[in-house]
Amino acid sequence: MALRTSHQALFECNDTVMRGDFRAKLQHINVPALIVQGDCDVSNPLELTSRRTAQLMLDARLVVYENAPHGIFLSDAARLTADLARFHA
Repeated sequence: MALRTSHQALFECNDTVMRGDFRAKLQHINVPALIVQGDCDVSNPLELTSRRTAQLMLDARLVVYENAPHGIFLSDAARLTADLARFHA
């Protein structure tokens, strides 16, 4: 997917991810949040990203997909859709 994206968009996204520190802002989100990540995500390790994010939020639910990679919207689309539907209900 990245190969089909504009270089400018990739650069800006990477710059935000690399330089942004949103930890203080996460503590002020006051709506329920669903965080879903695969435990085999090598580009964004679970312990460094989603687990920490969920701990910083007031009402976050972390769902970890066993043996799932980065890009679970492709690898686990049906499960993700079901989890989103249940969360929204």
